[in-house]
Amino acid sequence: MKRSFLPTVFLLLIWLFGSAIAQEKTLTLEDVILHRREKLTPKKPAQLQWVKDASQFSYVDEIDSLPTLFVFDVKGADPVYQLSLEQLNASLEEQGGGEVKKFPRVTWHRKNAFYFWKGDSLYTYAIRSNELRLHSYFKEENAHRDVQTPELKVAFTRDNGLYILDKAGKVIPVAMSEEEGIVYGESVHRNEFGIRKGAFWSPKGTYLAFYRKDERMVTDYPYVDYEVRPAAAKPDKYPMAGMTNHIAKIGIFDLKRQQTVWLETGEPEDQYLTNITWGPKEKYLYVAQINRDQNHLRMIRYEVQTGRPVNTIFEERDSAYIDPQVGPFFFHDDPGQFLWLSRRDGWNHLYWYKTGGELIKQVSRGSWEVTAVQRIGKDNKSVFVTATKSSPLNRDLYRIDLRSGAMTRLTAESGTHRVQLSDKEKYFLDEFSNLKTPATVSLYRT
Repeated sequence: MKRSFLPTVFLLLIWLFGSAIAQEKTLTLEDVILHRREKLTPKKPAQLQWVKDASQFSYVDEIDSLPTLFVFDVKGADPVYQLSLEQLNASLEEQGGGEVKKFPRVTWHRKNAFYFWKGDSLYTYAIRSNELRLHSYFKEENAHRDVQTPELKVAFTRDNGLYILDKAGKVIPVAMSEEEGIVYGESVHRNEFGIRKGAFWSPKGTYLAFYRKDERMVTDYPYVDYEVRPAAAKPDKYPMAGMTNHIAKIGIFDLKRQQTVWLETGEPEDQYLTNITWGPKEKYLYVAQINRDQNHLRMIRYEVQTGRPVNTIFEERDSAYIDPQVGPFFFHDDPGQFLWLSRRDGWNHLYWYKTGGELIKQVSRGSWEVTAVQRIGKDNKSVFVTATKSSPLNRDLYRIDLRSGAMTRLTAESGTHRVQLSDKEKYFLDEFSNLKTPATVSLYRT
């Protein structure tokens, strides 16, 4: 396969530390337990990521032991921008925010701006003007923060209720807990089926979908808090096998009208509601509903304005169990088509559906698995996936032609590739490792 390298940036991006020359060293318990990250973990660029809507990437490294954020253009050998921790702290001090001891984790929400948290304060930084701004801040306790971009509204929980933090500390209540055991905005079903959070922003930030969890009927389990002295019993709700589970519901909060619509998910009450996914136009919400035995799945489309089910797009049954980890992947600017990952033929593969219920085709097939969907191409003609096609031990990046099913392998070395595609899909960052290569980060053209 012919591959196109980017020589100057490629050389800049390679970090190969550790095993180039074999060295003998006696390891101590202190090395292994207390200092494993700084002494034993292969060095690699921290916070490596693409800048939003740009052919640029950023990472944090050190210059003379001073952490510094670098921004590179894919076609240049030198950074187009850099910001040291010292410079960032100077800006924070000017605004009375106090300094940070290490470079904060940044997220690019615009082409030339990123945001970061400092305690309970959300700051933005514009790199062209070197301007730091305090965007919003919490006045009270908070948990489960979920930031919507690019406006930077923050969904969060407090005292089992769900709220939205807007600019300058303004708090909008979404749902407040009526009594102990009623919880809003947190994950449900013990984080099974890929559930990792409890609030879901719509693409444009017009709505916020969220879970309501009723666990009043669930038994208490006597957990022990060993971080206090002496250890203390702290019971929590835990449904033992065969016992009563909590009941989940899904609400949709309209930020403009300040009203909530509840989905009419039907019976039984203790079904699993998973893989919540917004349609591209914010008109529909998609939910995979699974029975308590975990062997029957229904993918249902709901109308956002009313909460009523529009149609059951498809059903899946399995003699053992069904365990979907991700929701539908929609085509760009096309709310009528999506890809679905399923093990219905024994292997994890992609299926192409119309929202009306028509199965167009099985996109990938074979005795191997798609382990992750990176994204559908902007032209809606291809999909980028990570898969085990070359070996069950490998994780390679492939581009699959949606019409023909032809696959092009974009990574070559045998091992594990953790990739990040640029927004325009022309390039990808590849963090590669195998048994002989502890850490290599490279830049490639797709």
